[in-house]
Amino acid sequence: MARFKHEAFKEHISSFVDEVNDPDFNRAWEIVVACIEVQARINREPKESKLKSMSRAWEDFALAAEGEFAAYPIVGLLSELVEMCPDTHRHSGTVDRKLCEAIAIGRGNPAFVRWGRAVCNDPVLYLIKGGRAELGDFDELGEF
Repeated sequence: MARFKHEAFKEHISSFVDEVNDPDFNRAWEIVVACIEVQARINREPKESKLKSMSRAWEDFALAAEGEFAAYPIVGLLSELVEMCPDTHRHSGTVDRKLCEAIAIGRGNPAFVRWGRAVCNDPVLYLIKGGRAELGDFDELGEF
């Protein structure tokens, strides 16, 4: 199996983070980068290169983004990153799309973007209680 191209993966996400330019999102990304570097150093196998260990750690992050099994700290880092992304990018699916693109790039096949699991579980549509209650469309609780 080919080595996960973590440098290209990171560059793609870093570009998105720079584009969004939100202090909380920037901070979350810096934490992800630092923690994954630590994870790679700690989990390095004997005789394994630093590059291979780093590649495995970032691939674990990519697997977590796809909803696959990953180490709990990695899943937590992904959740933190997604939650710190501004609502407009989170609810529109932009952060999910950027992660999918980065994964495809990291796997060396940027044309194949595996689209599926949304990293955001928040609803995209909100019903605002009372909107047309005076017209009788809603009951007291704001339900149909």
